[in-house]
Amino acid sequence: NILVTASSPELIGLGSELVKRGHEVLVMIWDQPEYLARNLRVGRWMTKRIMRNFNHLMRGCRAAAVISENMQKNYSRTYGLRCEVIRHGIAPRRRSDRTSCRDVIRIVFAGSLYSKVEWNAFVAALESVDWKLANRYIELTFIGRFPLAGAVRPDRVNYHPQVDNSAALEMMASMDIGYIPYWFDSGHADVVATSFPGKVTAYAASGLVIFHHAPEYSSVRSFFSRFPFGVVCSSYDPKVICKELLFLFLSIDEAETHQARESAMRECLSESAMIDAFLRLLIIGRSKSENVFPRY
Repeated sequence: NILVTASSPELIGLGSELVKRGHEVLVMIWDQPEYLARNLRVGRWMTKRIMRNFNHLMRGCRAAAVISENMQKNYSRTYGLRCEVIRHGIAPRRRSDRTSCRDVIRIVFAGSLYSKVEWNAFVAALESVDWKLANRYIELTFIGRFPLAGAVRPDRVNYHPQVDNSAALEMMASMDIGYIPYWFDSGHADVVATSFPGKVTAYAASGLVIFHHAPEYSSVRSFFSRFPFGVVCSSYDPKVICKELLFLFLSIDEAETHQARESAMRECLSESAMIDAFLRLLIIGRSKSENVFPRY
């Protein structure tokens, strides 16, 4: 089998050509090709070509690795294809000691900030309560390259430059809550519904609970239904944001929260879970293809 990562127009085209020539191909998909084309800002003709090649690839491959259960359902239904959910796994970090009296709520965002409107609404909510909830001060930390435009940058935020993964995980292990914003606008509905942010894994490995600022249809909502160590807040309203944030903070030390995060790490987000899922993909690839569409 040949493993193709469908992460660029060139690789999608290569995979399409391989299946046309009769090669046994496995596909790994992180984002839908529609989002990839839009993100690259290619024209209508190139978008059609990318989608045509992607359809050829999916109809002729043996099996696919996908990033979320929603994507798994979509591609299994559309292409009659066996799909295995594989996410990047991270070994859990040992938590740093936190303030026992819980007088501070430590929130962290790490990585690239794309959902700027949502970030702005979140910051506005914190400012509306003067950075304090239930007599607890709020500390917000940003790790990474802050956008040059479009995102508010209050002085109250602790800014740290981009660091390697190991250093970022160590920093996050001293926090309480990981913040993940996703686009509310309809133009990003497909990616919100099918992608799965790597920050979920990083925050979980750091022992955090997660505040996911996203629409109801986000793929993470179904994940938290299974592993409830986070909340999905689908509102810009400062009162709603603060209410959800306080509820999440008060659940940090509950046994159910710890158990849910540990189960998620063990079953889906750890290095061993990633390796097990990849081995299952290889087994599917070696077995008789169940793709109901004809091979090229």
